[in-house]
Amino acid sequence: MAKSRIAARLARKWRASPQTQVHAIVRIVAEPEDVVSVLEQRGLKVVHLYRLLPAVAISGLAQDILSLADEDWVTSIEEDTQVHTM
Repeated sequence: MAKSRIAARLARKWRASPQTQVHAIVRIVAEPEDVVSVLEQRGLKVVHLYRLLPAVAISGLAQDILSLADEDWVTSIEEDTQVHTM
């Protein structure tokens, strides 16, 4: 797994519970539309396409999302969490 593509803390958390449903934002080097079918074939649900980044918001099993770190078209993976404003 490419260590620089996912924070070590997050990788440990997801490896400890590989069958857990999680949400992630995956930054990519391709157009978001170009990776949708690949993600869906891996059993991942595409929740949103970000075109300015480019990135995709996805959900699926932690182990399946972790496996994306080995892909050349993935630049980073982070947990998709709620953001609160004051």
